[in-house]
Amino acid sequence: MGKNVDLVEHKLLEVVPAEFKVDVHHGLILHGRYTCIASKLGRGSCLIEDLCEFKSKTEDEEITVEGTKRANIKMGAHVSIVLKQDQRTGNLTEGVVEKILTNSPNHPHGIKVRLDSGDVGRVKQIHQ
Repeated sequence: MGKNVDLVEHKLLEVVPAEFKVDVHHGLILHGRYTCIASKLGRGSCLIEDLCEFKSKTEDEEITVEGTKRANIKMGAHVSIVLKQDQRTGNLTEGVVEKILTNSPNHPHGIKVRLDSGDVGRVKQIHQ
């Protein structure tokens, strides 16, 4: 879309109506935070995947599922979690689920689990 922030902003201002600018701004932030994360996204979870210029995120190398639904997570599953201390950076830790700690059926930031390594964090991806 653009090589720098100013170019991207200019292109967006050309196509986004004034009354939607705040909503689009927040929508793009949330999209980047929860769908199009720094590592691979969950295939099929992105509504604008067909427009993506970063095909390395959408290629079928490994299919992942998002970790916001408890029903998707099973003990023994290979997952990527974000540890509490890594929430700002988004660094992911991979491992095998030893115990599911969240009781609710879903959580917007990911279901909390303990890995067999003892690490505790919220699931961002379930590897299949």
